[in-house]
Parts: sequence; structure tokens; C-alpha cells
Amino acid sequence: MKRTFLTVGIACLFVFCITAAGAQTTQFLTTVEKALVANPLPAGQTIQRIKLTGDDSTTVLVVRIAKGGDTKAHAHTNNSETVVIYKGAGQLTIDGKTLDVKSGSLHFNPKGLSHAFKNTGDGELIGICIFAPGLK
Repeated sequence: MKRTFLTVGIACLFVFCITAAGAQTTQFLTTVEKALVANPLPAGQTIQRIKLTGDDSTTVLVVRIAKGGDTKAHAHTNNSETVVIYKGAGQLTIDGKTLDVKSGSLHFNPKGLSHAFKNTGDGELIGICIFAPGLK
């Protein structure tokens, strides 16, 4: 039940298409897999952020971390971030603790608090990241 609710909730996030100016103009539906195929990881990079949509209130990204890659510890001063692990396995460091994450894990990070992800799995670590308010 929880996984179905989470899946439906994530799918609902993909129904908005926003122009560069930030005005909602139409709706769309996509999949994480389509976004990954359309945006291969550039050679030599270990992390990639793919913007799916966004406006002043919300930005939705797919983040790909290659095997062994990490995001380094960071904080967002203007945005809260919710991350749903779509695929893979890794570690999340928050509050001085390192926790295991895997497909289906959900992390909420209020603005201003430090966090970091590291891919410890055998393949890519893929997350869906939702920022509120939207990234500028």
C-alpha cells in the first residue's frame, strides 16, 4: 500500500510541463527511464542532474550517481529537498550518521541542513529530487 501510494505520488509530479519563464503551459507524462536514456551520463562525470520540470513553487530533477560517486556534503539555503531513491543502493549521511538507502527509500531534508549521498552499489544510484520552493 505504501509503495503504491509513493509510486502514484511520484507519477503525479510528472504531469506538469513548465516553460523556461516559469509559466505553466501544458501537461506531460514521462518516465525516469526515458529521462535517463535521453540524457546519457557525460564521459568523465560521476554525477548528473536532469531537470524534468519546475516553476516558482517546485523543481523536479532526476539525479544519477555513477558507481562509487557521491554528492559531497551540502545544504540548500533556500529550498527543502525530498529525495526518493528510484534505483540502486548507497549511503546517506545526515546528522553525523551514515544510513543505508535503496530503491524505495525516501529522504526529506529541510532547508539549511547538510546531507550527502554516496553510491555504494554495483550500478548507478538514481534518485528523484523534489525542491520546494523551485530552484532559481
